[in-house]
Amino acid sequence: MNLFKQNFKIVNLKILILFFALAIGLKAFAALEFPCTLNPNPLPIYICPVTTMTPINVGADISTSGVTTNSFATVQGAFKLTPTTPVPTIGYFRLTTAFPNPPVFCEQIYGNNMISTEDRLLGFYIPNPQPPASNTKLFSVKVNGLEPSTVYYYCAVTSGENSSGQDAVYYGDVRSFQTLPEGCATPADCPGFDVASGPADEIHPKDARLNGAYSTTIMDTLSFWFEYTKDSTFQNNILSTPLLEICKPTQQNPNPCLTLPQSANVTSILGCPLNSNNNSGCLESDTTYYFRAVLKKNGSSEKKEGTILSFTTDVDPDDTVIDIPDQPGLPCTTDADCPAGQICQNNLCVTPGGPGFVSDAIVRYREGVEHVLYRQAITNDPVLQYFGYDQSVPKENFSQTVSHKIAKIFGYVDPQKKEVRVKLPDIAAYVLRFYNGIFLIEEYLANQLLEIRGVQITPQLKPIRPFEYLFKKN
Repeated sequence: MNLFKQNFKIVNLKILILFFALAIGLKAFAALEFPCTLNPNPLPIYICPVTTMTPINVGADISTSGVTTNSFATVQGAFKLTPTTPVPTIGYFRLTTAFPNPPVFCEQIYGNNMISTEDRLLGFYIPNPQPPASNTKLFSVKVNGLEPSTVYYYCAVTSGENSSGQDAVYYGDVRSFQTLPEGCATPADCPGFDVASGPADEIHPKDARLNGAYSTTIMDTLSFWFEYTKDSTFQNNILSTPLLEICKPTQQNPNPCLTLPQSANVTSILGCPLNSNNNSGCLESDTTYYFRAVLKKNGSSEKKEGTILSFTTDVDPDDTVIDIPDQPGLPCTTDADCPAGQICQNNLCVTPGGPGFVSDAIVRYREGVEHVLYRQAITNDPVLQYFGYDQSVPKENFSQTVSHKIAKIFGYVDPQKKEVRVKLPDIAAYVLRFYNGIFLIEEYLANQLLEIRGVQITPQLKPIRPFEYLFKKN
């Protein structure tokens, strides 16, 4: 059963909203300090008299023909009385659907988009209260006339007049609930869960934020996560975000889904944000990713998957490297006009295949290092066999894959599609060596050995030499 309303828009929150149910008792709330927002300050203040609580119940009145005639919810709040509490103080609730974005602060619920409930008189401060008396007052209102299968955001509000004749208004934190589907009187009538994917946002070159939502009318523990891939068919190389467990009992809260249905928006950051020092797991810039939200019942194969959506990461200015035009070799008339190790050929300085390596290792006109690795790999059967070549695919295709892998692990290509190239052709060589399962690359300039390099521990670009540059294909 689809627990989401057809036209329900998945929306983006700056925070992850987590729902929980509490064992409610007057004594339990006597020591709590409630997060809320104090009017007119728009920022959160964390020592405040009022809090918004989980609804007592969500249900509906059903006709004899099985049609929902009235969806309702009994919302609840708590107010902490003090000796300076204005008298009389009243409590009520504000409710709204998303319009178009969900409210983060209670003050954002106002005007024509708001449902305002009837008032509740909250009483007086009691000096030195004795159990079961308390200065923390619970108040609740049953709200009728709601739409089925709809997410409502709500908050508790208290108001009174202080000794100076000024209004003292306190706003509780914003929570949400989802009304039951059409034809369901209680959550038990429509057991199940559902999930939806929402559009990605906050998209940068190396990271993005995924959005989704879930709803459940069962008390079983569920796991929520996002799946994503660069494969448009969503068949290969699928990765997953960390699991978010829903309705999981803990020692502190053995009945986390005592109140049903539960629903929430969920966000997850992919990649490595621009201000992060951790470069692992970065997304590739200027690349399209496909993703969906997933919800699964723990200990069961029952699973729901949201719609597959996509986003494209931004182009990273650091990755857009000006392509230094590959120029022919230096002009010459004799070998004496050329750098050491080069000869004059057709009035251009070129490097012949010198001792210690073959010409396949020399970077030619408009080539990158990966090109010479390909030429060497396709003629080196031990290298191809090391990577699992079994002649089931064309040798050319397999060699391209192998050369790209080798280029990445040696730092000549990085995950952002940058590659090392040489400013002038026929002056440098990168010789692939393979000894007893160990790969090495010898770097030469004009027949002079500069360095013997091994495999890098992490995939990152190698230090760039003066005759090299970075190139990125757009």
